[in-house]
Amino acid sequence: MKENQCDYDCSDEKTSSCNCNGDNCNTNSCCCKSQDHGNNYTDTITTTKYMLEKAFYTALMQVQVEKIKKKIETEWGSTLDKTTDIIMQTMTKQWQADISKLESSKELCHELENIFSKKNQEG
Repeated sequence: MKENQCDYDCSDEKTSSCNCNGDNCNTNSCCCKSQDHGNNYTDTITTTKYMLEKAFYTALMQVQVEKIKKKIETEWGSTLDKTTDIIMQTMTKQWQADISKLESSKELCHELENIFSKKNQEG
């Protein structure tokens, strides 16, 4: 076995003594894999374990989010309905006002184009 190489024991004690710089990373893949959080995909067991752990925490977070959403809906449902209604009313008015401004702006541009094109024809 080469010097500084792990015995496939990736515990903290072993990896802390590893030198994983440059070419050593190929010979010390166990050590290097621990240091880059399992992103070295040459060891399928370690990679699979890493992916499963990550998936577990992702799923746990998603379950927690759903539970929180249900509690919020239960406790704040009517208040959220009211705020949603007022936001919809306000945004609809703003959207309609923006369209009116756009139409007015287009009309102004069209009128200015007419004025300048007539001036150029006269000139």
